[in-house]
Amino acid sequence: MVERREVEEKEKAKAALQNVDSVSLTADMWTSINMDAYLAVTCHAIHAGELSTTLVGVRPFPISHTAENVAGTAREILREWALEEKHAVCLAHALNLIVKKAMDATPGLDNIRSKTRRMITYFKSSTTAKEKLQQIQVQMGRPVTKLIIEVDTRWNSTYEMLQRFYEQRDAAAAALTTLPTDLDLLTADDFECASECRKILSPFHAATVELSHEKRMHPPKRTRHPLQQHSQNQLLLPKLLDRDAEEARASRNATADAIVEVQRYLSAPPLERSQDPLVYWTTNKARYPNLHHLANQYLATPASSVPCERVFSKAGEMVSKKRNRLKPSTVENCFLNKNA
Repeated sequence: MVERREVEEKEKAKAALQNVDSVSLTADMWTSINMDAYLAVTCHAIHAGELSTTLVGVRPFPISHTAENVAGTAREILREWALEEKHAVCLAHALNLIVKKAMDATPGLDNIRSKTRRMITYFKSSTTAKEKLQQIQVQMGRPVTKLIIEVDTRWNSTYEMLQRFYEQRDAAAAALTTLPTDLDLLTADDFECASECRKILSPFHAATVELSHEKRMHPPKRTRHPLQQHSQNQLLLPKLLDRDAEEARASRNATADAIVEVQRYLSAPPLERSQDPLVYWTTNKARYPNLHHLANQYLATPASSVPCERVFSKAGEMVSKKRNRLKPSTVENCFLNKNA
């Protein structure tokens, strides 16, 4: 009975997903009471102008939980559901890789991060140092805020660490000079480099925060790029993007209709932040047919993996002490029936 219903619901969901332009995936891991690991994969798409989420697989995962193994299982599920050609790249993941690679390639930044981490660790591990920092913050009229230490897996935390330490640099330096420590302090050149890195990372940090909203569609129709608020010598990225856009417009392969469509879109007023981009693109599908297709490709990307994490929110009730002999295939069928 369960298996028959699972087949019916799966075929219905497959048929619906064949009518979308693009899909995005999220994944989450869970370990049952029997210490069996499972990988859940959810598929996100825009269907009939609305966001939809479909659970496409809950697979036993007895192998090492590496990125390669997770990606391999996800590809198998994509093939099974005939979605390989519809899978869109995750914007947040691509942005994360770009920023991390850029930071690793920045001369001297790794040394600055290392020295900053050691100083912050000292303040966090010593009660005396922590109290001395707070005292000096009050004396200097600075906000009494805690220092932030970076986390290896989150580049955003590096920005937050540098930002907070730069704000409290005078108080931290004054506190360290009165404490018995041989820590290697940041030099004037180090602070100058950290300051420039903060300015460059700021718009990427803002974009990452925007992508992390759980209940708001992103991005808006069009917004002012944060880098445009910087001085002229910091406008390299927008200039490169503008140059590439101009070259693309002049490309021999671009049709006249497509150029007119893009120009019409760029001349239209920006969408208000409170408006829903999906409603906008559904309303203007006939006006911007090509851009509507692109919007459906990228707006389906979820802001977080919360939809997938919800799959396992009540999993303990399904695989419990009294139901610990369920086969992995039965467990998956029970989960997939929740698509109904």
